Amino acid sequence: MKKKLFATCMAAILLFGMAVPAMAEDSEMLRLRDRLQITSPARIQQQDRLRDGTGPGFPDVQRHWALEPVQEAAQWGLVKGYPDGSFGPNRNISGPEGVMMLSRMRNCLAGVDTATGPAMEVVTGPAVEIDWDRLPPWAREQMREETALRIATQSEFYKELQLNRLQLAVMLAKALDLEPMDVPAGTTVFSDTGALPAEDLGHLHALKSLGIIQGYQGAFNPERLVNRAEAAVMMVNVLRSLDEKAGEYSVLDLFLTVKLQENPSTGYAWAYQMDKEGILELDSDAYAAPDADGGMVGAAGQHTWVFKGVGEGTVRLEFHYYRPWEAVDTAVDARIFTVSVGADKTIVDVR
Repeated sequence: MKKKLFATCMAAILLFGMAVPAMAEDSEMLRLRDRLQITSPARIQQQDRLRDGTGPGFPDVQRHWALEPVQEAAQWGLVKGYPDGSFGPNRNISGPEGVMMLSRMRNCLAGVDTATGPAMEVVTGPAVEIDWDRLPPWAREQMREETALRIATQSEFYKELQLNRLQLAVMLAKALDLEPMDVPAGTTVFSDTGALPAEDLGHLHALKSLGIIQGYQGAFNPERLVNRAEAAVMMVNVLRSLDEKAGEYSVLDLFLTVKLQENPSTGYAWAYQMDKEGILELDSDAYAAPDADGGMVGAAGQHTWVFKGVGEGTVRLEFHYYRPWEAVDTAVDARIFTVSVGADKTIVDVR
């Protein structure tokens, strides 16, 4: 029984992935990051929930293999629990639930066209007319929200009682406005997807190339039903893929180094603040202008801060990009780090 349970968990982990592959140099991911960004309000809300512990602590996921991604999904506001406080990680996800999770994920992103009409039809084809009578009462009002409505009208899957892996993956690809990728002759995307329609296979190929979905022993199992934990993993993988912070900081013993692009010629500058004293302190602060010989006029330089651990605890370190003579809430970009310092003053965790 234990072996069977372990195999099931491993299959779920590998099919949807538990961590985003190291793809900093991958051209597809770079193009996606260039088009889509996590919004500053979404980052701030996520960090607020992480810092304050206000995200739901679902009792039925505490020993579940998907504990970490489900908690992360809740911190981003992607998932909600049931009235009794449970999450139901092993419950199969329905079409309306899939639409709402995708809608919350996409509302965390800038760069996705939320308008209906021609822009949508270029990528997804003609809109589907919603059959409201097919929806449960709770979904009828929620799915009238603009983003949710657009996702629902991209396919017939919104009304499914239970979604399978292929249906959720196609919904996700369309929600991100991903074009189906051509599959070169002789290329196998997954061992069990060769008979799929070309458009569906192209969407799977696009998601796989971005590291958002993976296979298990070469297969995808497109007809297998998706549970709520697996859906949460898939949504979190998208946000992890788009998280720019990973390449903007480094840790060495007591020191945290943060490097951000800054262009003083625009009037904008990065400014930082911490919510606590006595845990981190600034060790050095320097701005390097772009190379005068090889750089373009008006190009951005790099601002580097080095912080030193000085006391045990966890501190919220915020960077906001705004004009210094304006209010901080006018910032056009933000980076928020939650930094944990150990008793020996070394940096032990950065999120």
